[in-house]
Amino acid sequence: MTVTAEREPKRKNRTPEQIVADLEAKIAKVKARAAVNKANAKPEAKALVAAMKAVDKAIDASHAAKNGDLTKELGPIQAELGKVVVGQGLRVPQGRKRKG
Repeated sequence: MTVTAEREPKRKNRTPEQIVADLEAKIAKVKARAAVNKANAKPEAKALVAAMKAVDKAIDASHAAKNGDLTKELGPIQAELGKVVVGQGLRVPQGRKRKG
């Protein structure tokens, strides 16, 4: 007489409601990304992002030159520009890290 042990299934099937909820979440992400891309395409947005990057570069240069006074002065400027960028719904691209 052989006793068969019942095994739990390896995969769990999602219900149609779960599938719909997952797809709706994906749609929401795509719509949000499209809105950010549309906002970033405006000329004034490009200038604002360029200003933000310029301030970031100036802060990096002042750190390298060990100029604490300049860094302190640029900090509030960076904070204010950051508020405006976030308020406009823009995204500032992050710098790419070098490999190796």
